[in-house]
This record gives sequence, structure tokens and C-alpha cells, in this order.
Amino acid sequence: MAAALRDAGHWADVVDRQWCTVYTTDEQRRIYGGPTELAPVALGTHFFGAEAVRTRLGWRSGPNTPDLIRELFLAFGGLVLADTDGGRSSLRALVDPTLGDLVQMLARRDASPALTVAWHRTHGGMPVEALTTAVRIHDGSGQIVGTALISKPAAGMAVLATMALGEATSRDPAHPTTGATPCSE
Repeated sequence: MAAALRDAGHWADVVDRQWCTVYTTDEQRRIYGGPTELAPVALGTHFFGAEAVRTRLGWRSGPNTPDLIRELFLAFGGLVLADTDGGRSSLRALVDPTLGDLVQMLARRDASPALTVAWHRTHGGMPVEALTTAVRIHDGSGQIVGTALISKPAAGMAVLATMALGEATSRDPAHPTTGATPCSE
């Protein structure tokens, strides 16, 4: 899963069954770290644990404020709750203390194959809407072993493709449509 997300250039995180971060794509780290550096990630820790929250607060963009982290937790907390052995009390002990009061508000979301939620993040100091699709990862026997969190800007793919076309055009004005060289006759 991680290699496929990396190879496709997705913004993505992969968490295990207990919601510990096991992988983050470089594209995700790049968008959070700014154009010149890869943001650090709290690998091996709970996705909403104290170390992960501290790390996010140091990012240049993304869910990098207490309010945005709380919004992200509310968006995915129902899945996290469903995956947490011991329920709410165990989850409250796992998450950063700044999120503990939200645990009681979560509606448990049992294992659906995929779920997309809208939430907000920052980019270039500005708030932007993002969409993240949580895709459950199963082992050979059908048991959930983790979740891939695949994010994108809230814009549709047609908008993103049009923007990419504009980027290609700006790089190669001789070939304004695709930047490709014409075929030989």
C-alpha cells in the first residue's frame, strides 16, 4: 500500500490497526514542510497522540494549529474509536490531552471499506479545505490491519488537471497544450 501511494505521488499516511503512524509519503511531508523541506513525522506513535500533535504544531502547513488538529480528530475519531480496544476510556488515554474532551463527542464508525471527510488545513498561511479518504487495509483473512489516509485539495480532479496543464504550459511555451514534442510524420 505504502509503495503504491508513494509511486502515485499522493498525499497519504498509513496507520496500523491501533492508529500508530507507519508511513507518510514524501509528497505529504513536502506539503506540510514547505517547498524546500520534508516535515518531520512522529512515526511509530499514535496518530493523535501527544508526540504526533507536538510534531504537527511545528509544521509550516497542514493541520498545524490546535483547532485544526481538533477538527481532524473529530473527522476521523469515530474510526479511531471503533479500532481502539477498550473503547472511549482507552482512546482518551492514547490521545493528546488537548483532544481528550472530544472523545465523549465521537460517534463510533464501524469498519466501512472507505470514508471521505472534508476538513481544513493551512497552506501558505491560508486556510484551505481538504478531502481525506480513509481506506481500510485488510490482511489475507479479511481482518483490518490498518488504514490509508489519502488526502487532496477539495478541488475536483478536473480543476487539478487544468492547473497542472497550466503548469506544463508555463514550463514549455512552445508546446502550450501538453509540453510534448510533436510527432514526426
